[in-house]
Amino acid sequence: MDYALLSKSMLFHKLDEEQIKSAIKQLKAKEYNLKKGEVILRAGEKADKFGIILKGSLIAEHINIDGARIILSVISENNIFADLFAILGADEYPINFVANEDTTVLLFHLTNGLKALNTDTINRVVKNMLYITEKKVAAYAGKSVFTSQKRMRDKINMYFSYLSHQAHSKKFTIPLNRQGLADYLAVDRSALSYELSRMQKEGLIKYKKNEFELLY
Repeated sequence: MDYALLSKSMLFHKLDEEQIKSAIKQLKAKEYNLKKGEVILRAGEKADKFGIILKGSLIAEHINIDGARIILSVISENNIFADLFAILGADEYPINFVANEDTTVLLFHLTNGLKALNTDTINRVVKNMLYITEKKVAAYAGKSVFTSQKRMRDKINMYFSYLSHQAHSKKFTIPLNRQGLADYLAVDRSALSYELSRMQKEGLIKYKKNEFELLY
């Protein structure tokens, strides 16, 4: 177990290595290696686990009743997932967590819920989770701003501006393939590819695969 890596996660903020070891033991942590496309937590399953990504990335997705896929977020290395449901005490997961690439996760088991683990170490973990949850709620609100735009170009521009701001650069990498980006923005993949090509021809952006640059 790479405790130096875990110590960099907000989940274990203000905890030393011995406290991290204690938290992992109390939370009955187990490591899983996933292949791209493999589901680690599935909608409808009992919501008694949450995890942290040690390597790779996950997609949080919702499948509509008509089978349409909506990507809610891409969760990167050293970040936690399914924590919202642990904090809220949900009965079931409403969404899937799927490997976006070959990924390793550490999954924590909450057999009797977080409240049953009333120790100073776990209380610190819970405080950290609450802080992370606040940030995620803000991020989900931001996504609704992108997807609520009527024109596809407006959705693309707002999302790319956000990524550029996050990267502190006009150059950035999108952690999704074209289908994933289309699902995230709730648009048709072919129409998205056509619009990106138009924007490149108009000198607004430059891209190669997942590497993008804003030219405006």
